Amino acid sequence: MSDGAAVVLYEDSRAPTNRFGPHEFVMACVADRFVGTPRHDLERIVACMPMNGAAKVIKAVRFGHQRLARSGESLIVVLDSDRIARHLGLEGGACKARLRAGLISGIESSAVTPQCVFLERNTEDLVRIVAAVIDCAPGHIDEACDRKNLNARDTILTRAAKVGAITGASDRSAILEKHPSTARLVRLIVEAVQVRRGSPKP
Repeated sequence: MSDGAAVVLYEDSRAPTNRFGPHEFVMACVADRFVGTPRHDLERIVACMPMNGAAKVIKAVRFGHQRLARSGESLIVVLDSDRIARHLGLEGGACKARLRAGLISGIESSAVTPQCVFLERNTEDLVRIVAAVIDCAPGHIDEACDRKNLNARDTILTRAAKVGAITGASDRSAILEKHPSTARLVRLIVEAVQVRRGSPKP
C-alpha cells in the first residue's frame, strides 16, 4: 500500500500563483473532521491535481488512471455535470450514473476505481456561498465569479480555509449544506483517510 490516501483530479485550473483555493477549502473541511490532526499531515496524503479542462480529466481517467493513483489510494474526479456531458456526447441533465459510465468507458481493468463528484452547482456557486459567509466586497465576488479571475477565486476560498478567518468548522459545515457536491467530495476524502489509517469510516 502507498503512503497516500487519495488523488483528487479537478476540472478547474490552477491560478498563476500556483495556489488552488478549491482544494484548500476542501481540505480545511476535511481537517474539521479530524480534530487534533495538523492539516498539513492530511494534505500530505491527499494529492491535488487541477487539470485545466474536462477533456484532460477524461484522458487522464481513461488512459492514465493506473499511474495517477497507486495501490491503496482512492482516485476521485471532480467535474461540472453539464460540461462533462457535452464532452461525452450526452445531453445536458444526463443522470450521474450515465455520466460515470461514459467517463470510465474504455478503461482497462484496474484496482483503482474512480469515484466521481459531479457538480450540480459549479465552483463559482461555491465561491458565492463562501463569500456571503466571510462578507466579501461585491467587486471581489464579481471578479472571481463573473470575470473568472482565478486569483480572486483563490483569495476568497483560501480565506475561508484559514483558521480564524470565519467562525470556524460550524460555518464551513453550513457552507457544505448549501453546496452538496463539495460536501460529497469532503466525505469521500474523509473516508479515504480513514481507510489509510485503518480506522472505521466515520
